[in-house]
Amino acid sequence: MSFRRFDALDSARASMMVLGVFVHTALILPLFYPNRSYGDGLAIAGIYQIIHIFRMPTFFFLAGIFGSALLLKSSYIGFIISRFKRIVSVVFVAGAIIAAVLLPNGCQACSAVGSSSYMDNGWLHLWFLFYLAIISHVVLLIHWLFSRLSEDGYKRALGYLASKITFNPLWLVLLSGLTLLIPGYLGNDGALKMTFALIPNPSLLAVFTLFYVVGWICFYDIDQVLINLKKWSWLNLVIGGLAGGSVGLLSVFNVSFSLHAFTYTCGMWFITVGLVGIFIRYLPKRTRFFGFFIDASYWVYLWHVIFVLLFAYLFSLAGFTLWISLTLTSLLALLITAYSYEWFVKDTLVDKWLSGRRRRELAKTSSR
Repeated sequence: MSFRRFDALDSARASMMVLGVFVHTALILPLFYPNRSYGDGLAIAGIYQIIHIFRMPTFFFLAGIFGSALLLKSSYIGFIISRFKRIVSVVFVAGAIIAAVLLPNGCQACSAVGSSSYMDNGWLHLWFLFYLAIISHVVLLIHWLFSRLSEDGYKRALGYLASKITFNPLWLVLLSGLTLLIPGYLGNDGALKMTFALIPNPSLLAVFTLFYVVGWICFYDIDQVLINLKKWSWLNLVIGGLAGGSVGLLSVFNVSFSLHAFTYTCGMWFITVGLVGIFIRYLPKRTRFFGFFIDASYWVYLWHVIFVLLFAYLFSLAGFTLWISLTLTSLLALLITAYSYEWFVKDTLVDKWLSGRRRRELAKTSSR
């Protein structure tokens, strides 16, 4: 098996990063509009929930594929060095900065979505990096242990499993049922829990590990997996959209939480897999537009919250409506952080540290 870049998956991962700007704008903006109407509040919450149902599951599914590909390219030591540069070092630095800011008074702005204490908000929007650091290294350790026991047998087993994961609707229903065995990953509102807490939530950690592991296994028959993802893309996306959209109706009709949880979880899996398939179908090669965001998306995610807070505050002071502020805040935060990468970070030591290599350099190959 040889290593190569997967342009469609790169574009999908970058899109999930960029969507974080809009998710956090929808989450933060109501803090500056306390007198918003009930309808506006409901609509902006709906925007958040629509993206929230698939964004992080998709990210961890793709992270699993890329993690397995990285191991092929760089071996165990290379994997650990790469994860340290791109993830662990960022977690340490960001954690120290966040602690310095939040320890004195906590996160007062976070009180709108829960506790304002430092322990409950110690990672802020970078919580997923902490989870990814844990998951990727635990999976790597387990992979190493099984390889030590019987490398050939273990790889054959992974290849067999990958060949059986066809991603047709029946498989996604089975994966949804498996996910339901994990207790407590849905909140009281029936949606995937959100956390900024310093201590990871075991249920969320387990759910995202499952998405990551499925992605990791997929790499062992990646060509067929890409074909299957593409083949079932529209059907899976439509089913996922119907499942996700019906969750709100189920709440209105006060159905059992078990049915609600199954429907929501199906939405997570079907939309995730369907969206990835759409990227494979329509964006098989790197384009200029997506190439720009593939390179800039990580930097955008790291810094966008500062500008979201700034513009949300300024536009509320200026008397802009909630929806004008939502649009301008999202776009300006995205553009400023993206072009700050282009002008000040691209091809610098910081860029090479975070990226590990230039993502425009495709077609590098090596053998396992």
